[in-house]
Amino acid sequence: MQRKSITINDNEKLLEGFNSVANAVKQSLGSEGGYAVMKNDFDNPTITKDGFSIAKKIFFEDDFMNIGATLAKQVCATTLIKAQDSTTSSLTFAQALVKHIGSRYNKKVEQGIDEAFKEITESLDALSREINDETVRKIATISANNKKELGDLVYKAYKSISKGGIINVVEADQDRTTLKISKGMKLDKGFSSPFFVNNQNKACFEADNCLVLVYEGILEGDEIIQEFITDNSNKPILIVAERFSDDVSIRMADYAQRKVLNICLVAAPEYDLKRKAILEDLALYTGGEVFLRGSSTEVKAGTVKRVLVEEGSTSITQENVSQEVKDRIEELRNQLEVVTDKKFIQTRVQNLEGSSATIFVGGTTPVEKKETFDLLDDAVGSVNSSLKEGWICGGGATMVYISSGLDTKFSNSDVQYGYDAMREAIKAPFQQICTNAGRAYKDYLPSFYNTVFRNKVIDDYGIGYNAITDEVSNLIEDGVIDSKYSIRVALENAKSVAKLLSNVRVVIT
Repeated sequence: MQRKSITINDNEKLLEGFNSVANAVKQSLGSEGGYAVMKNDFDNPTITKDGFSIAKKIFFEDDFMNIGATLAKQVCATTLIKAQDSTTSSLTFAQALVKHIGSRYNKKVEQGIDEAFKEITESLDALSREINDETVRKIATISANNKKELGDLVYKAYKSISKGGIINVVEADQDRTTLKISKGMKLDKGFSSPFFVNNQNKACFEADNCLVLVYEGILEGDEIIQEFITDNSNKPILIVAERFSDDVSIRMADYAQRKVLNICLVAAPEYDLKRKAILEDLALYTGGEVFLRGSSTEVKAGTVKRVLVEEGSTSITQENVSQEVKDRIEELRNQLEVVTDKKFIQTRVQNLEGSSATIFVGGTTPVEKKETFDLLDDAVGSVNSSLKEGWICGGGATMVYISSGLDTKFSNSDVQYGYDAMREAIKAPFQQICTNAGRAYKDYLPSFYNTVFRNKVIDDYGIGYNAITDEVSNLIEDGVIDSKYSIRVALENAKSVAKLLSNVRVVIT
């Protein structure tokens, strides 16, 4: 096999691959952004505005360009896994930062980038606001490309379930898109390895009619468990245990990657007695029993209607809640009168009572159905993200506003260079939204953005360019808002990849 290497002075192809993906993806940014039509070998073409869906379809014959493209895809994929939203903004940030850094990368420049990022996150914290019913509707609508009927459907789903409830979006063989409410349970732990992901589009493990094995202890080479897995190799399996040995984790991940098994491993949340209680609740909820290492001689796994495992959470949907679960809920409520740790008991009650909503996506054609699915999936992800850290003004306006206040001066010129590069890069999504709307972004900058953020009252915050109305207006009043968490994660991932790409010295294929 021939090997090639290039130095940073010859890495134009690497940057060309990265920029080609970024240029394609950012065409979809904002309400006036366009769609991408993607060929499928044995199916109808896909039409989408989802950044990651676009990025992962792009490949090049040139190996160096492909490595650059892979780095671009990494920005989108990491943001998708962590925040479920803002994949396009993340890549737009990254491309702009790479451009502003140029070839002048060193540790002092990196220090300046990090200093700016610290100030940006502090400003995001100061500007973010708590989500409520009305902002759920607005965020969902914006993420669904301003299709009010889809935003209203997501809003209705959230209103129908308890706080912390679960919403699933699935394609269905029907003409209309419908909503169904059922019971669901959620764990604050996700897959133990990305190798268990079986849906690359959503970066998750998902399965219907899934077996759930609850294991107390460290799962090692247990013959009883291995026999259970072998006997049920034709079914999807979720295993929740305290921990997994390296041997088991590697072996099961290999099976999952080679599609020998449709399996996922999840480490149980909490510690000691709390973790044991959660395992017992989970086993009861799924209709199984906890397998206790060294004591149990038979596997009694539960079966659930649907399982969705993401990086940081596991959602389990059951058709009906058993009488045993109802009795456990009543028992826990009685304990609230006597226990000191009321919060944990309330969390267990809420988890056992948790509702889930399933949006069944229909359409008259496969293309229409896929487009609707992507929009609803983005809307649900955006709202989930906003529930974590609140919301901020959208349309890229928040970052332009923050940028106007990044005025720290450093004695070292390289530190200043990195700081200024980050300050300019965060304007990129706003600039691209204007470009996609056929406008010059400098013509749509409100005059007060030239003042310093830290010396201004927050009342001015929210003015920006509304691409829908083609006017500068109060975006918050217009309902143009974003998840603060997803924007922070998008920028963090962009910063990480941009620093890596700017520091490449050798590429080997």
